[in-house]
Amino acid sequence: MKSIHNSKRNLSFLIGAMVLLAGASIVIGQTSPTDEYDEWQKAQREAAREHREYLNNPKRSNYLDWRSAQRDAQRDRHAQHEEHRQRQRPPGLHRVRVARSEAEACRDPEKRERLQDLARR
Repeated sequence: MKSIHNSKRNLSFLIGAMVLLAGASIVIGQTSPTDEYDEWQKAQREAAREHREYLNNPKRSNYLDWRSAQRDAQRDRHAQHEEHRQRQRPPGLHRVRVARSEAEACRDPEKRERLQDLARR
């Protein structure tokens, strides 16, 4: 009876460890810093392909496809830039800088003190 209990406990421990490792690997895989860059590169290649197609066959539909691919590439580039910017800047830093500049520029002493308290947080 005791050996059955130990084997169940060992099995549940093993399954729990596997689930934990699988979850951690999924999270790490989703937050890869190169994901947005790879998507942007793929969109750039698609835009270049659409441009070549338009040059070889200059029809309105090919032109519209090329412009759409350019917009997609630009959108992905902005997403990549935003992701990079969010990783570089700690959250709340911008608010503190704005609050300090407002506190320095404020002429009302009570309001200035409230803004300075906000900037210290």
